[in-house]
Amino acid sequence: MDADYKKALQRARRDLAHAIQQRDEWFLKIVKAQSAVRALAAMVGDAETELDTQVGISHVVQAIVNGRTGTISAPEVREGLVFYGYDLSRYANPASMISQTLERLADAGKIKRTADGKYTRSVFYELKALGEQE
Repeated sequence: MDADYKKALQRARRDLAHAIQQRDEWFLKIVKAQSAVRALAAMVGDAETELDTQVGISHVVQAIVNGRTGTISAPEVREGLVFYGYDLSRYANPASMISQTLERLADAGKIKRTADGKYTRSVFYELKALGEQE
């Protein structure tokens, strides 16, 4: 009986890891779409805000880190934010905001801090990778 529960727990953890990965992929798609809307609206002189739902920097940073198989530094996270079109102009010091966000996410266990001062994906992504190998 215990073996059945353990298998069910492993399966549930893999399912959770997969759902988290999908969520992170959607956050990045939303940021990209919002960036496109802003750019196109500016080109046609449309000042109306299409969506008031800006994805928070924590969600996007977490998605970028968890989307990598290796480690990533704060400057590389910034490059990822720029690549996806995340609007960093609202921050007085984007580099500091990114570093603080990485630290908060690591402290919360949502990503892992490595010995060399970089960051890597959370345990949920590792569980998903293990599940795919079985």
